[in-house]
Amino acid sequence: MARQAGHDRCVVIDDHNVVLGRLRLSQVDPADHRRVEDVMEPGPTTARADADLTETLARMSSRHVTSLLITNPDGVLLGELRHPG
Repeated sequence: MARQAGHDRCVVIDDHNVVLGRLRLSQVDPADHRRVEDVMEPGPTTARADADLTETLARMSSRHVTSLLITNPDGVLLGELRHPG
């Protein structure tokens, strides 16, 4: 479904919306029948919603990261920050 919507990755969450991992769709064959947890990248880097935006964008730039998941202190997914550059 994510691929059909034009996305290149999918965030894996549990029943409580806690981030478990990230699945890069380019690395998954649609015919692959393994479980998501066997294919996903566990524990992706996140930032908190109250983090300083300027510092977070600088951190992203220095690491050549174009997007970062935003979570609350319990790891619940709030959204995604995309670097404007």
